[in-house]
Amino acid sequence: MKLAIILLVLGFVGLSIVPSDIDALSCSSTRLIRRVYVVRRSLRIYNAFNILRVCHLAHSGLILEMEDGKQCVLEYMGDGKSHLYDARPSRTTNCWFGRKCKKLVMKDDQGQTYTWTRQKTGTPLPRLRRVTPQAAQSKMKNLMGSTYNLLNNNCHLAQEKLRRSWGLKVKQSYSDPRTICTCIKWVPKSTGFVGLIKAYCLTQNI
Repeated sequence: MKLAIILLVLGFVGLSIVPSDIDALSCSSTRLIRRVYVVRRSLRIYNAFNILRVCHLAHSGLILEMEDGKQCVLEYMGDGKSHLYDARPSRTTNCWFGRKCKKLVMKDDQGQTYTWTRQKTGTPLPRLRRVTPQAAQSKMKNLMGSTYNLLNNNCHLAQEKLRRSWGLKVKQSYSDPRTICTCIKWVPKSTGFVGLIKAYCLTQNI
């Protein structure tokens, strides 16, 4: 029963965030990375469940800014691949209530439009690292492998591990399974995807 729940969870997550293919060369810059931003967006299937946002059931990745000023998105997806593509926001605004972030309306590499929350200033990457966006994609692939798991091998863990590999501090971690499961008891009963998440978390004794 537990294995069936896990497989169903992974299947639903894959359907919600997996692009049909990947273009490994879709970032138009090959210059060195000079700044790194963390970006997050809600998964659309959760939008009706505000309580789950508190549990960090969302998707995150990185925006890499290169020396030539170009920016590219790097994210680990439900197909177990690291996707790299040009960041071309159609609209950029400041976050409300004095929050130090930006709101970006931007398409992913499959043409789906999302509203992302991005760190306002990001973190500079020391020149001694000498990392290109393509090298960053390869490093993320090596760190994560090819098996996506909602709780312990996910998009959050990918961007956190990559930043740590560069010696950058991760001030707020989203990769701990407890951020998903600790408030799941307040989620209403459901026979759909949310119900599967709740059932899985109840088996973890977190």
